[in-house]
Amino acid sequence: MIRNKMKYVFLPLAWILGVTITCSAQTTLYFPQVADGLQAGNIGWITVIAITNAAAPGTPAASGTITLTQDNGSAFNVAFYEDTNPELRVGSGNTVPFQVAGGQTKAFSSHGDVPLNSGFATVTSNLPIVGAAAFIEFSGPFIVIGEAGVPAATPLLRQVILVAKNHLTGVAIVNPGASTATVTFQLLDQNGVAAFPVISKTIAGMNHTAFFVGQLFPSVSMGFYGTMRIVSDTPLLATALIFEISGGNFATFPVFPLP
Repeated sequence: MIRNKMKYVFLPLAWILGVTITCSAQTTLYFPQVADGLQAGNIGWITVIAITNAAAPGTPAASGTITLTQDNGSAFNVAFYEDTNPELRVGSGNTVPFQVAGGQTKAFSSHGDVPLNSGFATVTSNLPIVGAAAFIEFSGPFIVIGEAGVPAATPLLRQVILVAKNHLTGVAIVNPGASTATVTFQLLDQNGVAAFPVISKTIAGMNHTAFFVGQLFPSVSMGFYGTMRIVSDTPLLATALIFEISGGNFATFPVFPLP
């Protein structure tokens, strides 16, 4: 079954990795959302993390670790499996070690066969790497409902996401630093007018949170379109998704830096 799961994410991950290779190379990557497990209605989630060593083939391997963290900053113990051996778990606890030779790509997939939990991933490497993550939503004996891929996120003090179908636009936010972040959320309509009072929250260091925009601004109408500005006193990571009203299909929304 895991082999079939890997087939579903190959194309979106390959496209995102290609884009990422052209625009960044870093030794630390962040993925603000990792979801794994089963929820009500026999609906499940899997996260796949792919890592590429963009150096020339034959050059030294990049060695590193994927570290998974829960909402409250504690270890997120998720079983991950490499695509070349989908029945053999890689690593233990909340860490997944890897070695990726020059020009090589490796993908690691969770199983989605435990109660649903979420958090975020930090990827560290001794050499420059690039990466992408894909989310797969499925039902029953792995009938895919939806899937979407995202590049690694950049820590930003000021960022903005599009908001459409307000109650179905979701955002995951991570504070990758050690100190508590004070964050403001401002909802602007299509004309750039503040639609509601600014919401202020705090996010402790190494903590993760995820919510729908409609949960943060419960009075806003279902047909609202606009943007949500996220401003913090310490750099944060963000990923945004938009869901359909029925059927469970979803897609990613871009996160833009604000000047």
